[in-house]
Amino acid sequence: MTQIAVLGAGLSGLAAAERLLTERPGVDVTVYEAAPRLGGKTASWQDADGETVEIGLHVCFPHYDNLLGLMERAGCGDRILWRDHVLTYIREDGDVSALRFADLPAPLHAVAATRLLEDHEVIARPDAGQDERRAA
Repeated sequence: MTQIAVLGAGLSGLAAAERLLTERPGVDVTVYEAAPRLGGKTASWQDADGETVEIGLHVCFPHYDNLLGLMERAGCGDRILWRDHVLTYIREDGDVSALRFADLPAPLHAVAATRLLEDHEVIARPDAGQDERRAA
């Protein structure tokens, strides 16, 4: 029997292990993870007060069909705790912008939110500054 080690139980590691198991019958797959929980950058847990703590390095939205499918196949799709995530940006001058995603399929869900951040100059459009360079 072929033995395969997958290093890391983040989304990529778990997806790789699942694909190996479904597409290569007869392989023995072992996932190794150094952290005390699965999920990598999307991991969360409950603290002693029962509050959900997120690592916060990556967010998960309901538009991530591949991820949701993987979770369903793993039998944990019903354990997702959806929250109304608002990403807040505070500029040095104190101006506050909130990034809220619309209930639309990706990538359309981000269009209005991204436009708001452009208006507040939190992010720049890809062509921002080109007019100034052309005039110089």
